[in-house]
Amino acid sequence: MKRLQGGMIVAMVVALIISCTKEKAVPSAADTAGITLAGAKGSSKSWKLTSLKYSQNGGPIQGGTLLACQTDDIFKFSNNDNQDFEHTEGLTKCTSSDSTIAENGSWALTANAKRIDFGLVMYSSEYLLSDLGPGTVVSLTDTDMELTFTQVATPDTYVLFLYFSKI
Repeated sequence: MKRLQGGMIVAMVVALIISCTKEKAVPSAADTAGITLAGAKGSSKSWKLTSLKYSQNGGPIQGGTLLACQTDDIFKFSNNDNQDFEHTEGLTKCTSSDSTIAENGSWALTANAKRIDFGLVMYSSEYLLSDLGPGTVVSLTDTDMELTFTQVATPDTYVLFLYFSKI
């Protein structure tokens, strides 16, 4: 009987210890995607737009053309309290009088990391994301990102496919 009582006490102590241990917090999809997009907390990552495509009124996806002045632009996402975003023009500006900062503001991912929202201010004629509204995150890896945006220009509806590479 003493053995049974001793075994029950040990089992209760073990159960108490297990129930009191802290569970590791599992990061949300948005947190994980945010680190992929912008780096660990307190850091940032920069991306370049490598290509764009579009579909008009649900039609086939067609290739778009990037201007030479857009191919050296940098899109920087920061993983800080404000989740800062900055799009800067590279050495080649589309309009020489434009600010080096084309647009800046903040970014946010939905909890499931499938949608990205921007709160942006435009500074130059070369803005890109300020006018697009929320986008869909099609894919996001450590090296590549694909975003889509739907734009309505009555009577047409366009889906824009933007492809970025980490730099």
